[in-house]
Amino acid sequence: MRLTLGDVLEQPDFGLQQCTGGEAARALPVEGAHSIDLPDPVRWLQESWIMLTTGVQLRGSAAAQRRLVAQLAEGRLTALGLGLGIALRRVPRALLQEAERRDFPVFITPLETPFREIVSFVNRSALSADLYVLRRLTSMQRYLLDAMHQSLPDQALVERLASLLGGAEVAYLDAAGAPIATTAPEVEWSAAALGQSSTNLREFEHEGRWGMVTPVIEGDTPTGWLVVLLGSVTVSRQVARPVVRTASELLGLVSVTRLAATRGRRARRERLGARLLRVLGGEPDEGLPAALAVEGIDFTRPCRVAVLAGVGDGADSAPREAIETALGSGGADLVTAADAEQVIVLAQDDLLALADWLRSDPQLGHVRAGVSEPLLRLEDAAAAIDQARLALTVVLSAPAGPAVQRHDALEPSVALLGPSSARHLRARLMSALEPLEHEPRLRAAVVAYFDAGLDVGRAAHALGLHRNSVRYRLDRAEQRLGRSLRSPGTVATIHLALLAERLGASR
Repeated sequence: MRLTLGDVLEQPDFGLQQCTGGEAARALPVEGAHSIDLPDPVRWLQESWIMLTTGVQLRGSAAAQRRLVAQLAEGRLTALGLGLGIALRRVPRALLQEAERRDFPVFITPLETPFREIVSFVNRSALSADLYVLRRLTSMQRYLLDAMHQSLPDQALVERLASLLGGAEVAYLDAAGAPIATTAPEVEWSAAALGQSSTNLREFEHEGRWGMVTPVIEGDTPTGWLVVLLGSVTVSRQVARPVVRTASELLGLVSVTRLAATRGRRARRERLGARLLRVLGGEPDEGLPAALAVEGIDFTRPCRVAVLAGVGDGADSAPREAIETALGSGGADLVTAADAEQVIVLAQDDLLALADWLRSDPQLGHVRAGVSEPLLRLEDAAAAIDQARLALTVVLSAPAGPAVQRHDALEPSVALLGPSSARHLRARLMSALEPLEHEPRLRAAVVAYFDAGLDVGRAAHALGLHRNSVRYRLDRAEQRLGRSLRSPGTVATIHLALLAERLGASR
């Protein structure tokens, strides 16, 4: 549907004669024609137009002739039509030489062909082509707009734009030049767009290919770039440019919408975190369970409370947002609350990978955390935060130890310090000696050793054994227990386990 220079030259009524440009020039698009005999005519004309002139301003000046051709070529006009017989009898030599040097099309119009006939023909043809282009553009823009309904609109827009432009390679880059979405990850996009950025759509050539780059505007600020590389020009610039602009505007809309949604969700979560903090302090809130369910925390699976320290000023939202991002990327549904210099997390997740998630973000490498035991209902949240804070205290008391401590991995003797751990303590203490349940001689040696105040000689005397025999049994008991009987934590745990066993028996 595009009007080309060949279409104009082939009109039999015009009698036009091509002088330069060759066969390739006949495929050049023609979007308009204008008759002008003024100096410096390019400012009155547009790209892909034909300039028609009688040559009055060119007569007797080789410099003016060369300058005109240079201006038309640099302005990307399609051709120059010279009307002979009024000011010029033949094509000036300097003009012809400059046109041949630049491979710029020049043709002759005979005296009997009025310029108005050529202009009228071009205008009628262009009007027909404009209607076709308008219909095509409308269809293309609807296709792009439909991508906004996809789950990943950035990638969908890029892929649809590529298909509309005849299999072009397309990328949406962030401000630093890194691809956000692309159809060709192997292309070095930052190099392709290097030096091409501007506030408007710009065309460029990269490794022999025609390309376009245009900013993606978020509000009033360019926050990224849409870059297109065409393999072959199967779509005219008249169509490609507005389609690329539409895609960049839609990408900007996606970015603005996503930012607004993120801000809205952040504000909602901050309000929810403040309510959670009050509940963790013992204040009732009947509507909180329903609000938490909206965020994916419905207690259909056990939840955990984590308390994180080393996040700086609690008023600074950046560390809290980094924590939400790190845990969220691990698949945890969560709500956070800032409390002084700590961040409290309620997550519907076992948080087994919490240490790895924190290490994944350089901002969080120094953060330490304590994690509660499973939480099956919100009413137990106050006890869970006591557990998490006790676990965090253990972490902070041993800087060289692990970054994350779970309450259910604490020694029972340590758990005694937790105000809400008493009901779990007896079962855990009673299980401390389970590895010796089927080893009565080893168990008897351990009991005698503790009854003797950790004195091997007295234990041997009580058992009627040699000291070395008792030591051997104690060594085997350590292997079964997986802990050293000389460790203060083990001593305290087994002492309390034996005490709980005896109290239970007496009861």
